[in-house]
Amino acid sequence: TGRISVKDEGRWYQMLVSLGRTVSSGAIVWGAASLEAVVGRVIPRAALFFGSASYSLYLFHPLTAPIAPTILKKVGLMWPYASVAVSIVIALAAGATTFLLIEKPVTRKLTEMAKRSGVLPSGGKR
Repeated sequence: TGRISVKDEGRWYQMLVSLGRTVSSGAIVWGAASLEAVVGRVIPRAALFFGSASYSLYLFHPLTAPIAPTILKKVGLMWPYASVAVSIVIALAAGATTFLLIEKPVTRKLTEMAKRSGVLPSGGKR
């Protein structure tokens, strides 16, 4: 029987929606990456720094962001907007510190070791 049931139509619809989302997301990433050469000269240094530190920020923000609400609650200040603002500042400071003191030196050392062992070419910057 060459008929498609309603159940099959729902499955095909979900697959097409998923494909559409995947292609759309890929196009957005490709478009943003292709603009890097054009807008790279006008991006503020702080944005570039925090972009480089993004992995450290990602790892440490869940550990440090809850500090501000806890402290503000203990001193009796229940200000949600201040809590969010201070949480962001603490998370950025912790992520930046981790990036500068741990991630960047470790990455530099591992890159040097990889170049010495021949895993990475020694002439280029990677």
